[in-house]
Amino acid sequence: MCISSWVSNAVLFYTSFEDEFVGDGVQLWKYNGDEILFYAKITSWSEALKHVKKFRDVIEKNNNSSENKYPVKGTIWTAGFPIRNFILRQPVVKNSLIDFIGPDIDLGFRIASLANRERIAISPELALGLLNETSNSRDIDWHFYGRKDLKGIVEDGGIPVVFISSTKDAETLLDKEEDLLGKEIKPPVLKDFLNAFFLQSQIWKKREFFLNAEEMKQNPNYAEAYSKACATIDNIWLDDSVGESAGEHEIVIELK
Repeated sequence: MCISSWVSNAVLFYTSFEDEFVGDGVQLWKYNGDEILFYAKITSWSEALKHVKKFRDVIEKNNNSSENKYPVKGTIWTAGFPIRNFILRQPVVKNSLIDFIGPDIDLGFRIASLANRERIAISPELALGLLNETSNSRDIDWHFYGRKDLKGIVEDGGIPVVFISSTKDAETLLDKEEDLLGKEIKPPVLKDFLNAFFLQSQIWKKREFFLNAEEMKQNPNYAEAYSKACATIDNIWLDDSVGESAGEHEIVIELK
């Protein structure tokens, strides 16, 4: 098959979306087949909210564009460092790129399979953080589809499946279907449910932000885990370079 029938549209998609979204803290992570992954370091939920809104708006613009022939779907999640997850940098990775590994990264790729063109998949800890910023706001339309078991992600009763609309104003067919089935979601009720989920979960915890390593070491919920993470990383690097990543949180954004 001659590639000229589709390659120009694919190149337009990659370049136009990247040009629209990268910047103001958002960086390109990598390409993964027909997916583009971005990341940004966040220090508050208000900062995460800014990135989420921009991502939604760029998706809406892309999907409504007559020039771009590839409607896309998106996923957003967070990962904390150095606890639970690890940033691969040189010399572990033999190039100038970085990579992220850990259970939070795995969760994001699992929920990505649930996204569609009208709904951006949001991880539960990110959803709760955003709801703390927008509990009574209609600026984001929330959707909840119960709890679901995900491959490799073990949680009693499953992981909460949360979405936001990929459009700000236009009502989609899926919106009408949810109205018909009486599935309107009230943000304060969803927030209460997610708080209860994290309280009972033995695995997942609400995200907390720390200004520096000392602040994390003083927190009784994180001190022991932080100490173990530092010991592991020190064994890898063979020096005391862990400090630069202490307490970091990344918001990861997948587009496909």
